[in-house]
Amino acid sequence: MTKLCKNLILSVFTAIAFLFAGLFIVGCNSVDYSNVSIMSDVSSVQLEKGEQGTIRFTIENANSSFYKVLKFSVDNDSVVQIASVDYDDNIATVTINALSGGSVNMTAMTEEGYKWTLSLIHI
Repeated sequence: MTKLCKNLILSVFTAIAFLFAGLFIVGCNSVDYSNVSIMSDVSSVQLEKGEQGTIRFTIENANSSFYKVLKFSVDNDSVVQIASVDYDDNIATVTINALSGGSVNMTAMTEEGYKWTLSLIHI
């Protein structure tokens, strides 16, 4: 009986230790996304066919553990092409090429937290 109680108490303490270790690991890597936002330097861009333009997106209120990479997409890639993306800490500069006439939305979204913003591009 004594050996059974000893093993039971040891098992309970081991389970509790693993639970606290798991909570500690999860808590160390948590990021508060509620204050993170993305801002564009322009809400709308006017380009002529064949022109190249740039839009700067800034990730605001992100701490050092936030993965500061954005995903970019356009509604119609036959109107605008994303030529390049250059990063400087929390600022992404996107170079776009105007291919044909029309209007498209460019979406910038964070890889973490799913924060996003739109910029309208007129050709």
